[in-house]
Amino acid sequence: MARTDSIAVIALLDFVPAKSIDSHIEIANVMVTDCCAAATTATGADYYTAARLELIERWLAAHYCCVSFPRGKMEGTKNASQTKRGQTGKGLEATLYGQQAMSMDIAGGLKVANDGKYRQLTAGLSWLGYENGDTTT
Repeated sequence: MARTDSIAVIALLDFVPAKSIDSHIEIANVMVTDCCAAATTATGADYYTAARLELIERWLAAHYCCVSFPRGKMEGTKNASQTKRGQTGKGLEATLYGQQAMSMDIAGGLKVANDGKYRQLTAGLSWLGYENGDTTT
């Protein structure tokens, strides 16, 4: 069950999304549960209050809204202008909302997930040689 709601998330945003943001809240809830609340459960330490988890989830949901509903940002001078939509490939660092969510995550679970540490799998192979010196199989 989500810790935050659409009213709280929309209050953070500087725009009103054209579509429902419930799916963004759901993604944020899963991330906070897996990356933040799990740290408290695993260590037994009281890293997070319910209020902190709700805030992290709210800011993370706002981040996902910005990623899904990008808005252009005008930059320019007197003679030239350019529209920018933000940076891609930066994960949670791509928006101020994602950066804020990571800064509130004092155990660092969101940073680990953002850096891709959960995705790094390694495989190894050990060669034990041939049996009894035999080089044929």
